[in-house]
Parts: sequence; structure tokens; C-alpha cells
Amino acid sequence: MTYRLMLLALALPALGGCGGGYILTAPDTTAVAGQAAPVVVRLQRQEFWLHCPPVPDAPMTFRLADGQVWCARSDKRGYAAVALPAPAEPGRHEVKVHLQDNFGDTVAGAMSLYVLPADRPVVAVDLDCLPADPDRAGPAVEALKRVGATSEIVYLSQEHGTSPAAAHALLDGLGCPDGAVVPWKADDPWYARMPLPWRKPASSVPASLRARIPGLWAAVSSNPAAVDRFKEAGLKAVLVGETVEARPDEQTETWPNLILSKPGD
Repeated sequence: MTYRLMLLALALPALGGCGGGYILTAPDTTAVAGQAAPVVVRLQRQEFWLHCPPVPDAPMTFRLADGQVWCARSDKRGYAAVALPAPAEPGRHEVKVHLQDNFGDTVAGAMSLYVLPADRPVVAVDLDCLPADPDRAGPAVEALKRVGATSEIVYLSQEHGTSPAAAHALLDGLGCPDGAVVPWKADDPWYARMPLPWRKPASSVPASLRARIPGLWAAVSSNPAAVDRFKEAGLKAVLVGETVEARPDEQTETWPNLILSKPGD
């Protein structure tokens, strides 16, 4: 399941039983207003040091601000998933997640649901290709502000997607437009991409997002592997940089020159 593959995200420790604390993991998620939003969490227990086995058959609850509650039990790998109806109001919404086990131990956390307006184009941006140094990030930030003036932005990140709180602190610190930070891998190992008769082909994160978000039309990165994934997903792939290792639909050598035309122009 694609959203399980996407689930490398925010870790929230809480008090647990004699074996150690619960670890609840959850990524940002996004959906178009009025449609279903995929929400996936994973529950593990920290037994000792780095040994954190999954917790199966755990009754998880998911609550939106309007008070509606959904429930799901974790599977043998510790994953629990629900499809929440996205609120009609675009913007960031909080989904509260809670568990109380048979021994009375609890774990609670919150994840971010970004609702996108149906009438605005959406652009995916590879967060890992942005300069992390504020002194060098200025041109990239200004380019993203230009993109954000006419489009919604969804960030993809392998480096920062495992810690959404830190990712959003980075975006805020740089002054970038806000948006969901979705975990992904720009380039899977060669053996994971081999077509095997007993394995169904996995849908990539960009392809899954494009299937759920009709307004998603373009994606930006300086990583040739990411550009290839964008093209495979049917997006307009824009490369920032001078590399010749990829065949983007559009290429600009520097961030100041990044100007995305609107779909259909």
C-alpha cells in the first residue's frame, strides 16, 4: 500500500507498559476539499535501545476539530489507516490520534491534514534540493514565493519527511510558503524497481498524489532521479541546475530564473 510506504514521519513518544514507551508515527497528509484524505499512522513499542517492534490489533481513534471520530485497528506491522472526509475549508487542519490499551496505558499525538482548494493548480517541490543555509537560500525562497502566489505547494522530502515538525520549522525559518511535507524516496534501490511476477508494481508517491489531486501538474527538483520520477508520474518535470543526467520537460540553471507558466499557457 503506497501510503504505508510513505509512512516515515513524526515520532511521538508516550508512556507505555513495562517494556518501554509507545512510539506513534504519522506523516502530513493532503487532500482536495470535499474529497477523502488518506490518514495512516504506525504504532510501535520501544522495548530496548533500537528494538521497536510493531504493536498489532491496537484500537486507534482519529478526531477532527468538529468532533467526528473514526476508529481503526493496527495490522500486524503496526499500521492503522482511515479515509477522513477532508473539511470544506482549505488550509491546515489538525487530526488528533489517541490510543488507550487494555492495561490503561495511553498514547496521543496529532498530525496535519492540508486541504487544497479545488480551483487552484498544485506544484510539488523537492524540499531536499533547497539550500538549508539561510544566507544561500534567498533566491530559492523568492522563487517559491512566486510559485506560491498562483499555486498550492506540496513538499516531498526523504531527508526531512521523517520529522514533519523539524521540516516545518525549516520552512518557517527560511520564509518558504507553507505546505504539506510528504515523505518519499526519489530513487528506490535497483532491486525494488525490478519487475517480478509475484510482486505488484508499486505506485510512486508523485503518481499517487497526482491521482488524488487533479490540480497537481508540475514538480521541481535539482535531483535528476527525482526528475525522472516526476516524468514517470506524468507531471511537468522542472530541473533547477546544470546537470545533464536527466531529461526534464523544462530546465533552468538557477532559482532566480524559475518561472512556471500556468497549466494551458
